[in-house]
Amino acid sequence: MKNYCLHLMLFVTFSFFAQDNQNSKKGDYNIDYLGNFNKAGMWLPASVEDKSISGSPYLFNSWEGLFSVINKKGNRFDILNLNYNILTKKLESKVSKDSVFQYDLKDIDKVKYLSKVYIVKNEELFLQLFTSDSFEFLKSFQVVIQEPVSNPLTQSSLTPRRYVYKNEYKIFRNGVVTDFKLNKKSLLNLFPDKIDLIKNYANSNKLSFSEENDVVKIFNYIVNN
Repeated sequence: MKNYCLHLMLFVTFSFFAQDNQNSKKGDYNIDYLGNFNKAGMWLPASVEDKSISGSPYLFNSWEGLFSVINKKGNRFDILNLNYNILTKKLESKVSKDSVFQYDLKDIDKVKYLSKVYIVKNEELFLQLFTSDSFEFLKSFQVVIQEPVSNPLTQSSLTPRRYVYKNEYKIFRNGVVTDFKLNKKSLLNLFPDKIDLIKNYANSNKLSFSEENDVVKIFNYIVNN
């Protein structure tokens, strides 16, 4: 019954998108349930879950929720079923156990979910931690499969194969995404003309250059002073 309701909701959602596109000329995000997905993505058979690997390659704990997708033209669409495969860098809707719809990230600008904004850069989804007129502070998501640790005597596995997650930080400025480390050197190099301002603010407020939330506070202070 749950799968039937989800399938029905997706049918209504996709149909609404198609009708809305036709009526309001939002042609670059044309999705209709009958299969005209050339500009938005494609249907694919659902990947077979490897039970031998602990964890999941997907970003969100649940596929179900209210996701707002904004395309490159600024048009917004609400989707009730969505997830991001960190391993393949693909945004997907699971329609059933046998099929998923894979969105073309070239057409998407950002995704909003649970008060957070995920922005697309270079066809990859990033969490937007801070944004201003001059730069954006982003978090990227990486995952690898860690092979099991074996007992050298018995050759039996001590740990299962598992997905291991790693976050990386980026700065998007002047149309370019560059690496950013959570340390004092990286932050001061980013604003060489505000070194004293940054040091004084961080020291007086006991902020750490290695803490994500503290770095956001520093960025917010910099752009306003």
